[in-house]
Amino acid sequence: MDRFTTLALLSIAGMGLLFYTVEKLSRRWLGVKKGVSFVSRSVNDTHRKIDWTLRALFIFGLLFGGIVFSAVRYDSTAWFYIFLGYIVTTNFILELIRAFFQKKYGDEKNEYKVTLIQLCMLLLFAIVILSTEFFGLIPLDGSRDQAAGYVVSWQFETESD
Repeated sequence: MDRFTTLALLSIAGMGLLFYTVEKLSRRWLGVKKGVSFVSRSVNDTHRKIDWTLRALFIFGLLFGGIVFSAVRYDSTAWFYIFLGYIVTTNFILELIRAFFQKKYGDEKNEYKVTLIQLCMLLLFAIVILSTEFFGLIPLDGSRDQAAGYVVSWQFETESD
């Protein structure tokens, strides 16, 4: 593996481990039972309908945005930051709705607090990634040749007649 891949995988693994540890500690501290991992955890039927409707809209928005942005000349780092911002925003909205339903209708009285702690961690990770340009691995100005050793561009060349 090259330097970029190694550092990216180590960074993602480290953030994942930190996220997992904070979740476990917050569940223990708040006295909340272990939740279902990597599965949509709907509180009730109304929450399930709202959640899946928003997920469908967000997927449609992602596809529509991909079509629109493919016509515009962006380098690969701009695509990365647009995609990251969109994913963080959609997850923020979905988790905020989940926390609301957990507080209002949930069986565990502190489950919404764990969800809000996870939401804060997600925002913290997004801020850290964007402010440090993924720990210097993906510079915002597009000069990837210094950080990764190669340049990838999504700009399409057109033939001139």
